[in-house]
Amino acid sequence: MSIPVTRTTALSGDSLLRRITVTLTDEQIKTLPTLGVDVIPAPGDGRLNVLIAAYVSLDASAGAYTNVDAEAVTPYLVNDAAGNFDQVSTWGAKIGSNWWNNAHRSFAALSPLGFVIGPDSTRLVSQDFSDQFSDWSNKPTQVWAGNAGAGNFTGGHPANTLKVTALYVVVEA
Repeated sequence: MSIPVTRTTALSGDSLLRRITVTLTDEQIKTLPTLGVDVIPAPGDGRLNVLIAAYVSLDASAGAYTNVDAEAVTPYLVNDAAGNFDQVSTWGAKIGSNWWNNAHRSFAALSPLGFVIGPDSTRLVSQDFSDQFSDWSNKPTQVWAGNAGAGNFTGGHPANTLKVTALYVVVEA
């Protein structure tokens, strides 16, 4: 038995799923613990970037990073210009410091940390973010890296890159 498929067409460009890829240089990677880099531009007044999926690909095969704290985390995406990492608005991955301090190539799929396991431990339950809308409205989505307060990374190599790919939609209030 075949299942009928309904095809829909977006009525405007704002309704479409968007994809963006940004490639960071070695110098930008080193400063991610203290200075975020815009991945998705601010969408305009009364609008919000909503991530659907995000991926990061690090090519540090030319040289590992140093000054990496044992509590350092993979890159994370957030709609906060100060790079505040919180469980509500952040997309990240639970991968530790060896993501940064090895000369290798790495790939990670980021997930929304604003989802929690439900009371029966078998399903994801979304949280209501209504009171944060004004905080996130018309803000760029930036990539940062947590280094547990140890400052910027050092080492690396000019040939190193970090690609950030995000799938997202822009919504209005």
